[in-house]
Parts: sequence; C-alpha cells; structure tokens
Amino acid sequence: RSTLFPYTTLFRSKKELRDLWRYSLERLSWQQLDVDLPTKRFGMHLVALRSGIFVVGGEKMGELQIFKLPTPKTVPAPANALDWLRTYDLDTVDFSLDSKVWRRAQQSIPLCQGVYPCSIRLQGKAPTTARFPYNFKCSGASGCTDLQVSNLRVGCSSFALEAPMFEVSAAGKMRISNSIFHNCSFVADDLNLTIGEGAIIRASEGSVVIVNHSSFHNCSSQGNGGAMAFYGSDLQVSHSHFVRCVSLKGSGGGVWSDEFVAWPSTPKSSSVAASFTSFTKCKAQSKGGAISASASSLQLRECSFRENNAADSGGGVELNKA
Repeated sequence: RSTLFPYTTLFRSKKELRDLWRYSLERLSWQQLDVDLPTKRFGMHLVALRSGIFVVGGEKMGELQIFKLPTPKTVPAPANALDWLRTYDLDTVDFSLDSKVWRRAQQSIPLCQGVYPCSIRLQGKAPTTARFPYNFKCSGASGCTDLQVSNLRVGCSSFALEAPMFEVSAAGKMRISNSIFHNCSFVADDLNLTIGEGAIIRASEGSVVIVNHSSFHNCSSQGNGGAMAFYGSDLQVSHSHFVRCVSLKGSGGGVWSDEFVAWPSTPKSSSVAASFTSFTKCKAQSKGGAISASASSLQLRECSFRENNAADSGGGVELNKA
C-alpha cells in the first residue's frame, strides 16, 4: 500500500531517537506508531509485510527481529464522524462509540472503498446509547473482510433511517454481540418495498451474519424484514430477542429471508438458524409475524414465539420452500 515506515535509532548528533513513523503517500501525512521497538542499531534493513515489520542486520546487532504494527487500534469518535477516517490510515479500525450525540443525516460508509478501512469493529461503551446515523456497507466484492459490532446500544427514536444500518453483500461477513437496537424505523418509497427491507441488517449474495446475546426492540421497515432481511445469505442467531419488530407492508416482522437471483447465475438460497432466541409481539402485514423464510432452510432450537401476528398466514413462522 502507499505507506512508508522511516525508522532510525541514531542521528548525526549521536542522540537516540528510537521512534517509528508511518507516512501516507495518499494523504501526505505523518503518524507516530506506538510499538515495541527493536534493540538499538543503525544501518539495518526493514521490510513491512502484512501486520508486521522485519528488522534485519544493522551495526552492533545482526540478528533478525520482528515486531507488529498497532492494528487494530481504538479511535475515539469525534463530533464529525468522518474525521477518524480522514486522519487514520489503517486497514482495521476500532471505532469506540461513547454517549456523544450526532445530529446528522444518515451517512453511507462503504468499507474498503476510497479512504475507508476494509475491516472495522464498532465497540460501544454499554450501557450508553449512541444515536447512529450511519449506513455501513461491507461488500466482499470490494474487499471488505469483516464488520463487527459489540457492546453497542443504539436508539433511533429521534430520526428515521433512510437505509439499513448495516448492508452486507457479495460474501461479506458480519458479527453482532452483546448489543441492543431499539426504536429504529426504516422509511422508504412506498412503491418499492425492496428499498425498505431490514431496518438493522440487509444481507445478500452469499453473505454470513452471526448474532449472539443481542436484542432488537421496536424495529420496523416498510418492506420485508422488520429488523433483518436476507437474500441468498445465512443468519446464525443465538441467545437473542426480537420484541415488537414489524414489517409494515411485507413479510417477516423480525426476520425475512429468500433466495438471491441474478440471471444467468443459479439462484442462491438463504438459511436461518436460530437457537435460544425469543420472538415476542412481532407482526407482519403479509406472512410470518416473527419469521418468514421463502426458498430457505430454517432451523429452530429452543426458541420461543409469543403473541406474534401476521395478517395473511404464519402468525409466528411462515416457511415456503417452493
């Protein structure tokens, strides 16, 4: 990548410097790295490979030493949500969310495109609530490798979403753990239900989403999948809760899944595997008050369904493999 790593331990004044800097050729900016430096030497050779730097030779010391670059690293969220992306040049970033309130329109962040990192962790400081006007996109086709969310409590009571919070596509991967999403509504064009699918997650084209120990309360969308919508992708959810999630004009109040069709390719089916998960008071205007699975495999283990409702069929679960 377009990065230089100047390093020295001695200067003409014989003063020891012993610091390592990263220089971005794209941003023309410097960043000092906090790493465990090798033994004192000069005249050596450095090779950067993946997440490590190899130090070879040098006067007074001839052995090979290896030290790792500081990735990932926690970066506090500033008032301007994009400042950390403009100034931090790493492939993996930990985004620590605090109780700061952002009052901006929902902003799209396509990972692994432009200045955006290819892997990201959104690490919350529970039990604070972050207002989250973002649309993170993780596409395997773009090189996005991982999108992780943990210990995050997100409330949307003061604004309506213009897109799903998280979009995963083209064999992308996402993991959510120990997080809560509440009062999030995805408002879209009434004539296009596809745009309004999945307030929190929309996954497609062979992507995988893993959710554990998380809750989704009062999440709704105009289209299919009040909280989550899957096209030819896999959902694994465990020890989680869906409460009062609603599909206002489609199917699957909590979760909706169907095959992904892209002519002339063979259709890709979806799968939903839920264990030790509860669905309570979820509803859909069409089918599957809690879960609607079409052209999908469905596995349920130790799950509970209470007071779910669908106007058409499948008050709790609707399964259609045709």
